[in-house]
Amino acid sequence: MQHNMEAFAAGDIDGVVDDYASDAVIVNDLYGTVQGHSAIKELFHTLLTEVFPPENTVAHTCEIITGPLAFYTWRSDNASFGTDTFVVEDGKITLQTFAAKFHGDGPLSTACLEREKPQTLATGSV
Repeated sequence: MQHNMEAFAAGDIDGVVDDYASDAVIVNDLYGTVQGHSAIKELFHTLLTEVFPPENTVAHTCEIITGPLAFYTWRSDNASFGTDTFVVEDGKITLQTFAAKFHGDGPLSTACLEREKPQTLATGSV
């Protein structure tokens, strides 16, 4: 995971993609489901040029790694909170989810809501 974080910070798209299995899946509310090196490379090109350009600073606020699962929280110049979860098998990322709360008019999407009606998982007080 350290290599992936360093490649992301350096804007090294090929270095980032090299950390993913060839059939890896990334899921996000803004971009939907992205699978395979070609689609993942396109996604990271967008992320590293439009969403997190070089002048944007990202600070990790939490890292928990247990077995094949890596969980991170972070904040950046344009997001007050972000989270990523990775599943790593045989040294490659096979599954990732990520989400962020962007400031102001940052990247926002109703794409997830447009794809399907949200499911209520629980009601009552938590």
